[in-house]
Amino acid sequence: MEYSISEVMRKLFNIELSHYKKLKDSIATLEGKEDGKGVLRPKRIPSPIGGNDKRAYTVDQFDFLHNVIILQGFFPKPASIKGIVEKPKKRKDQVQYLIEAIGNRTEVAGVQFDFEALKRFLGELQTDFAFNDQKLSNPFIELPQLKEMSVVFALNHEGACAKDVMIMMDCYFSDDAQELERAYDIAQTLNEVTGTAAKYKSMIESRYNDAKAFDNMLDIFKR
Repeated sequence: MEYSISEVMRKLFNIELSHYKKLKDSIATLEGKEDGKGVLRPKRIPSPIGGNDKRAYTVDQFDFLHNVIILQGFFPKPASIKGIVEKPKKRKDQVQYLIEAIGNRTEVAGVQFDFEALKRFLGELQTDFAFNDQKLSNPFIELPQLKEMSVVFALNHEGACAKDVMIMMDCYFSDDAQELERAYDIAQTLNEVTGTAAKYKSMIESRYNDAKAFDNMLDIFKR
């Protein structure tokens, strides 16, 4: 049996997707414009009258879709979610960021957590989690996407230079060479950040410098 994304969201989160256009649009971004290009992999059924393909899911995709939506509540960029799912090192970095930034709080700028579920969620991400076959614990009292929020957005709006810190972190978590350079450029302007933001500023600078050194070495070999 096949289900529309609206039917899946109703079953998984008791959400009427038609009431949340921006969430619906963000899920379309996770699906991607071409088959196999997105984080989510719906079955695409060509429309007999033209226009957008119909997209459908089967029950065996429900766990993965649930996990992607939960991760989107923390990290809104598809590239960040893909990195968590596919790259253990990237997942470890992002989990450590959340652990340090959230601490023992049950709320961050209006995003409320079930603290015990949050601890389970963070613990699950520190294991070799089977994203296709298990559901991550849902740490949210209410999905932040319903308020057009994410945890990273909320965290980085708490202090000074919040907007620049948020953009820097989003670029870094995108795991893209051009975005890393952008993150580095922003990091150079953040001279008064402290705590977690300062740690990631240093990490971004180190990673950027390592990448530049590697590129320079390749240039030498090409001569």
